Amino acid sequence: MASLSLIIPTKNRPADIGRCLQSVFAHSPQIAEVVVVDQSSAPYELPADPRITHLYRPDLSGLTAARNAGVDAAKGDLILFIDDDCLFRSDVVTAVTTAFEANPDVVGVQTVIVDKGFTPTPLSARLFEHGFFDSYTFGPPNDLRRMAGGGFAFPKTLFAHERFDEELKGYCYGEDYDFSLRARRWGRLIQVEAAVVEHAPSPTNRFDRKRAFQTRWNNFNYMYRKLRAQQSPADRFWYLWWALGETLQWLRFGYGLPRGG
Repeated sequence: MASLSLIIPTKNRPADIGRCLQSVFAHSPQIAEVVVVDQSSAPYELPADPRITHLYRPDLSGLTAARNAGVDAAKGDLILFIDDDCLFRSDVVTAVTTAFEANPDVVGVQTVIVDKGFTPTPLSARLFEHGFFDSYTFGPPNDLRRMAGGGFAFPKTLFAHERFDEELKGYCYGEDYDFSLRARRWGRLIQVEAAVVEHAPSPTNRFDRKRAFQTRWNNFNYMYRKLRAQQSPADRFWYLWWALGETLQWLRFGYGLPRGG
């Protein structure tokens, strides 16, 4: 059976990482390696467990850099990522490993994410986010369009071809969407119902609305250019429609016109 390494990027959330690790070892005690990529202002005091590799890297530029650092340190054949405010609610390791072994054409496995902070897709997204800018549609479970970074896994060999984009800094809004689109060049993305992860949103390190708007504007403009979505006439139209929707949102909350990007 293939070996699996779990990577957990984290920053200034010691209580969350403690709960996260406890859930991992409770539901998947056979796991051989957990890499905690710690970008906190002071290093965590983690359990003295040989399965835990603690990378203290406050120098990293954000989530994408932390994911890549974790990949470089990991020894497993498969790489599973979860967020530090996520919890295993099933034997995720067995479910993910079994899914890869049963589907040799698959390059990405999505866990089922039960989100305690779930809010429906905003009306503005349903109106204005289409084509390239539709980052909410996942698609059928046996051929996903995108995956969510709160719980997804890839073969380590994929990272010889694709890396998380370190041009995205800090919170790195949209980094999982960007990586999903690139990973699909190499095979299918699927969801595995037996792998259940709960997202219990942490109140720490959350963006205010204005910063979230600015990050989304910057990152989606960047990804649109980088992935050459403008080569599609339909996506050129959807860009204008998306930009209109973003502008209306900025004006609605008194932020003026979108800047940067």
